Amino acid sequence: TQSKAEHAAASTLLRDDEKGFNLALFVDREKAKQYQCKLCGQVCCDAVELVCEPCVKSEYKHNDEQEAFYCQTCLSRWLSLNDTKCPVNSAHFGAIYNPSHFVRKRINNLM
Repeated sequence: TQSKAEHAAASTLLRDDEKGFNLALFVDREKAKQYQCKLCGQVCCDAVELVCEPCVKSEYKHNDEQEAFYCQTCLSRWLSLNDTKCPVNSAHFGAIYNPSHFVRKRINNLM
């Protein structure tokens, strides 16, 4: 078990402005892994789901393995720096995201 000082030090590492939550800080790491951001590799902070309009309207949709969650900060930065290019299919532009309230609750319950 962690001392109070160790726990306090670890909780400062939970999140920074660049990434999600450190996987090592979760009790059930296997469950937490399913919520890893596909951009930073950490457990999603403020989880969002990608909405790629060209994929919705075309036959070239993302397959189930490509469906993923992202930290809001990571995906927002990606879309801003890449002219709204889809991080899954670089031929698609106009990607947006929606908050994933269900996933956010699941992550909070794992902490």
